[in-house]
Amino acid sequence: MGATPTHKTSQLPRLLIKLNRDQMTGMVTIKDNRRSLRVYLRQGHVASADGLDAESRLIKELAQKKGLSPEVVGKLERMLAKDPRSLGRTLVDRGLIKREVWDRFLVFKVKQTLAAAFQMADAELGFSESPVEVDPFDSIDYNLFQLLMETVKGIREDAFFRRYIEGPEGVYETSADSDVLKDQVPLTPSETAVLRLVDGRRSVKEIQEAAGAEEPDLYRTLYLLFCFGLIEPGSGAAGEDDVNYEEIAQLYLDLLNIIEANFRKEVGKQFEKLYAESLEELGARVGTLFEPLVFSKDAQADFPRQVAARCREEAGQGNAVLFLKSSFNKLVYLLIMRMKKLLGVGLTEKTIREMMNILDYVEKYRQDAEMMNYVKGNLEDYLRQVKA
Repeated sequence: MGATPTHKTSQLPRLLIKLNRDQMTGMVTIKDNRRSLRVYLRQGHVASADGLDAESRLIKELAQKKGLSPEVVGKLERMLAKDPRSLGRTLVDRGLIKREVWDRFLVFKVKQTLAAAFQMADAELGFSESPVEVDPFDSIDYNLFQLLMETVKGIREDAFFRRYIEGPEGVYETSADSDVLKDQVPLTPSETAVLRLVDGRRSVKEIQEAAGAEEPDLYRTLYLLFCFGLIEPGSGAAGEDDVNYEEIAQLYLDLLNIIEANFRKEVGKQFEKLYAESLEELGARVGTLFEPLVFSKDAQADFPRQVAARCREEAGQGNAVLFLKSSFNKLVYLLIMRMKKLLGVGLTEKTIREMMNILDYVEKYRQDAEMMNYVKGNLEDYLRQVKA
């Protein structure tokens, strides 16, 4: 099998599930401009993973707990550099750790690597079919679905799940494979209840109300269901050809201009740096959407048209409306969170309310009630987070 690159790291669990189903042996790579991670599969089961140098941290932890001398630590570090595969046996043979502790470390290392891979904002995925030379002593034996489930539930940052799940007005529907997959995925009763509520009509907010779930828990559950291929973003009533991308882009541009004006008033030229950091955090695929944006009224006339052209290109690869909305939402969210961190809750709350006000009082926005409710719902969500 050749390399299968993609820019959607949210597809990594699905790739692993497919490779598990096909009983493939080889190496999955996850790369961005900061790191390169590797997950090794043997007949579809995850055997090992590396890329985070967890072994070096283990040596330092053992040095502290066991009171190892600098000479011993140095020998272990040199051994790790020369022959990483010998570390586990050496630690166990010397009585520095028990075999069951080493086995737990191996599982921890795989989960840590997978969690880091899931959180890479924009990475290239690939798979190369090849023999996997992982010593059984250094391999894990774990049900793939349980492994992925525990990895996702171990991610504590609520903002991560918000990057991938539509806001309160988002709609999801069950996938064609849902009936088959739900028997394999170890869902809890509450997660199963959320899955039953996904019907292509209820919004995320309506699902939350019906399930009686806390918002962070619901977003985590929806992300789980999406990653495992149980649900998909709803197709919506309108076709892609009926969408006015320029109007959507102009609406969000007006909102971004409010953030920029309030931000720049306080930090001046530092805003450019904060904006650049936000784009970098978005990743390459989303970040390039905003590259033509210049915060000058005279220079913004062509921006909605350029965005619309990009969305028409995306339409052939999936849901362009979802891409457009989620891209702008992510940027607004990142800027809002940076504003809160640097300038405090008061100014940030004022800025969000100013954005909400133009949705209420500017006639051109009130004409599209569905879009207005969608954007306002997200802004209300951001306001709750800022005040929390």
